[in-house]
Amino acid sequence: MSLTEPLISPMACSHLLEMPPFSADTRSFPEQVAPVAFLKPFIVSLKSVPSSDWAKPSHRAVTVILLCLLRRKCPSLYQHCLRVRRSSLLLAEHLLLSPEEKAFLETAALLHDIGKIALPDALLQKPERLTQEEFEHVKQHSISGARILSWMKMPDPITTLVYHHHECWDGSGYPDGLVGDAIPLGARIITLTDAFDVMISFRPYQVPRTPLQALEELQRCSGEQFDPSLVNHFCHLKSTISHRQMQSTST
Repeated sequence: MSLTEPLISPMACSHLLEMPPFSADTRSFPEQVAPVAFLKPFIVSLKSVPSSDWAKPSHRAVTVILLCLLRRKCPSLYQHCLRVRRSSLLLAEHLLLSPEEKAFLETAALLHDIGKIALPDALLQKPERLTQEEFEHVKQHSISGARILSWMKMPDPITTLVYHHHECWDGSGYPDGLVGDAIPLGARIITLTDAFDVMISFRPYQVPRTPLQALEELQRCSGEQFDPSLVNHFCHLKSTISHRQMQSTST
């Protein structure tokens, strides 16, 4: 899949967009976090698919289905995930990651916020800043997302990246408080690209930062929230892209 290849056409998931509102049915699944009810047939049908066989159409279809659900749940969050995917792949290519690493990272970046489909709309789309109690609830989305992907028989490397995408370099993140290189590289990449996109995007409770301001914030938090090496690579990459765009405009 190229960076410019369309991920979902309206026709591909129009039948999903027309379905009635969904909600989590915690009676049918353990640990108080459940995929939406009409995912159950897909979970059942995928039980016999080997986790290592992730590139087959079944797993590609699962990715598209989950993205359709996310788009229906919150279109702005869906667009955010597409942008995080693009930035993550650009950084992965800059770092010369292997094709397999890039493939796992691409899917994890697309689905890093899939756990938020289990959140109430009122919480997910709240126009004010979240209270501490609400934030603690939202923080469960990385765990919820990993469980959904596990139930959908997605490969373990993808599930692991989604589970750890809010870990911080200094150990202050969640859910496990991992430190430094103990955090999977793909998760460290998504942590950075996710934060960058959030900073430059509109939120009802915050004015978006310019890309330059966002890069400065990444540098300020380097070694704390973010992997210092990745911050350096990302800032260099963004600077190079910006310079090329300026040259293209001037000519």
